[in-house]
Amino acid sequence: NTSERESTHGRRREHTRDREHTRDRDHTRDREREHTSERERTHERERDHTSERERTHERERDHTSERENTRERENTRERQRTHDRDRENTREIERENTSEWERTHETEREHEK
Repeated sequence: NTSERESTHGRRREHTRDREHTRDRDHTRDREREHTSERERTHERERDHTSERERTHERERDHTSERENTRERENTRERQRTHDRDRENTREIERENTSEWERTHETEREHEK
C-alpha cells in the first residue's frame, strides 16, 4: 500500500515535471515567435526607411536637374539678350556711319556747286 502511494506520488511528480517542461517549452517557442515577428517588423521598417530615402534622393535629383535646366534657360535668354543688344548696337553704328557718309557727300556736292 505504501509502495503504491509512493509509486502514484512518483508518477504525479513525473507528470507535473512533464507538464512544466511542456509549458516552459511552449513559452520559449512563443517568445521565439514574438522575437521573430519583431525582427520581421524591424526589417520591414528598415525597408520602408530605405525606400523613403531612395524616394527622397530621387526627388533631390529631380530638383537638381530642374534647377540646372532653369539655369540653362536663363543663360540662354541672357545670351540672346546680349546678342540682340550687340546687333542693335551694330545697326546704330551703321546708321551713324551712313548719316556721316551722307553728310560728307552732301557737303562735297555743295562745294562742287
